[in-house]
Amino acid sequence: MCRHAIIVVVCLFLFLALPNSLAASMSQVDFESAVVARVNQERKTRGLPLLSRDPALQKAAQWMAEDLARRGKLDHKDSRRRDMKTRLQFFGYQDPQIMAENVAAGPDTPEKVVEQWLRSRPHRANMLNPDIREVGVGHARNSAGISFWVLDLGKSFAD
Repeated sequence: MCRHAIIVVVCLFLFLALPNSLAASMSQVDFESAVVARVNQERKTRGLPLLSRDPALQKAAQWMAEDLARRGKLDHKDSRRRDMKTRLQFFGYQDPQIMAENVAAGPDTPEKVVEQWLRSRPHRANMLNPDIREVGVGHARNSAGISFWVLDLGKSFAD
């Protein structure tokens, strides 16, 4: 009888805990995908090439979003004082021909952050640069629940 009770408790724990952890990780992926989809929607309406996700840009953007959230401020230099080019190369984005970065704090959905960037001439220019081919998205929340976003864009000489 005791063994059955332990199995029930373990199953109950897994039932309650596992979906929450899966939902948390899925929501991050969904946020990133939604940003890329929204940016590509804007590019498509203008006849621009669609962006593909690059693993190195993705890692760099996510790391930077977490770094900004920890510091609670926007910056294009990270806490290690690396500029964008140095940081992207550190995360494996080699031989860059073009690089750009958008950062934001506050908007709590992918749609809102992309709309905010579209209203800003320099951010819009980055997203709609016809020569850009690759993208990575980062999103993190700080302890106060404020969202920090990073959109790293690029084109390597290999493209």
